[in-house]
Amino acid sequence: MNHSLKWIIAIVAAVLATPSKASGQATSDTSKLHVYLLIGQSNMAGRGDLSNEPTPIYPRVLMFTEQNQWARAVEPLQFDKKGIAGAGLGASFAQTMAEEHPEVTIGLVPCAVGGTPLSRWQKGGDLYQQAIVRIRSAMKAGVLQGVLWHQGEQAYLRHHDRRDADRQHARDDLPPAREHAAHRDRHQSASARHEPLSHHARGKADASQRRDIAQSELLAGFLDKLKATKEADGSSLFDHIALAYGSNIRTGHELSNCPTILTGGGAGLKLGHNIVAPKDTPLCNAWLAMLHGIGVQAERHGDSTGPLKEIIA
Repeated sequence: MNHSLKWIIAIVAAVLATPSKASGQATSDTSKLHVYLLIGQSNMAGRGDLSNEPTPIYPRVLMFTEQNQWARAVEPLQFDKKGIAGAGLGASFAQTMAEEHPEVTIGLVPCAVGGTPLSRWQKGGDLYQQAIVRIRSAMKAGVLQGVLWHQGEQAYLRHHDRRDADRQHARDDLPPAREHAAHRDRHQSASARHEPLSHHARGKADASQRRDIAQSELLAGFLDKLKATKEADGSSLFDHIALAYGSNIRTGHELSNCPTILTGGGAGLKLGHNIVAPKDTPLCNAWLAMLHGIGVQAERHGDSTGPLKEIIA
């Protein structure tokens, strides 16, 4: 079993081991408050830009405050690093759950702390213990429904590197991005992990660019294989797929001007163009356009405001 999964199960088991009684803090019927624990690094804590004023999330979404009290949920949800905590995934998750389940209230218990290693979230670690204390307190008014854990890849890779350092075939147990380490080593040191490079200062800019070049070469090779793989009717596999390559954030958690490659002939996309979308266009507009292109007529996706028409052929 994956170690991360073991720790999530350990958290759930630890909180379920303590009986829960209604306290009346949020609702008199504990079954009507669905509680979710939010843990991990800065991607869970949230670093998206917000206005100077706290931003309410949704009428039936509550947050467990730093003072261990239930209150109307506002962004930023987290309080790990005051002054830089911002918009995160917890808010959109909670709103979606509230819309899908109008009979209940959604309660978020934020515990994420930016830049923290997995070791502090293991059983016995300080952040693990703090999360257990907070979720047990929160469950006096509701029922734990799930744990959202968003951890940076650096800690994940280091965990596996320690476990498999003496094995030449370690890459078989790692995510696909590590399978081409030998290829990428021509461009950058094996110790240059993706997550710290994405938060680079000037000293790491060159390494970050080399990483991007190496990844682009891997993508190009993958696309060549798709085009070379022929179907029975003479078309290529490339003609029948829709592929997106990029990220929803830039260096330092910036959410604007995210470079994204959209390709493949399976979604009716406009290929071979450099398209600059209007300012403040949600990236989810591109995902919505791709969904429509493959036949999924979703009304919205995330914070989309409509399909990005500029990329439709």
